[in-house]
This record gives sequence, structure tokens and C-alpha cells, in this order.
Amino acid sequence: MDISSVALAHARLAATQAGVTVNLIQADLDEWKPPAEAYDLVIGFRFLNRRLWPRLQTAVRPGGWLLYQTFNLRKLTPDAGCPPEYLLDIGELSHAFGGWDILESGDDGGPSHNQSWIVCRKP
Repeated sequence: MDISSVALAHARLAATQAGVTVNLIQADLDEWKPPAEAYDLVIGFRFLNRRLWPRLQTAVRPGGWLLYQTFNLRKLTPDAGCPPEYLLDIGELSHAFGGWDILESGDDGGPSHNQSWIVCRKP
């Protein structure tokens, strides 16, 4: 899912080349309202909208998985040019999905150790 048709075209080509079928949706995640318990797996990378998290939690079926990774406050450097509101607090993902079965989470991922991630399963 992406707002960009160009990004979705790249994803479609990559999926075709890999021989897999994917459900690509063009949508603005600020407005998107997923159906309840519609997905077995939700993956989010390098996108942060905390208002979206309750919608994602509702969209995942019981027993389904959520994988999420994005930048955290360690990315704040004089040359980063990234507003703090677009960065996770340390430990924020584990707290936000605390009622889920967390397989793995951390706050020191990526080459610069400035990304947080979580792999969790909905009870």
C-alpha cells in the first residue's frame, strides 16, 4: 500500500519478477480505513503515523502478524533534517503493541542503529 502510483508500479514489477502475487492498494494512509480482521500479515517500513496503529491492530486477524520498522530518535542529528514527530521514542513500539505476543523488538536496528522494529502476533 502506498499513496504513490510510481512506488506501486515498482512493487508490481518486483512481484512479477519474483513470481509472487500481491494485493497492492493505492491509498493515503492518513485516510485509509481497513476492514476489521481482514489481514493475516501487515508490514510497515519507514512510515510513522501513530493514529494509524489502532486501525492496523483492528485490521489484523487474531493469530495474524504485524512487522513494523521505522526510524527512532537516534536519527536526530544536525544533518538529518527529520522532524522529531516523525521519529519513534525508544521502546515505543513495544509499548504500543504491548497486548500482543511480541516475538522480537528492538531500538538499535539499521546501519546507523537508529531504527526501531517489532515482530508481533495478535492474540
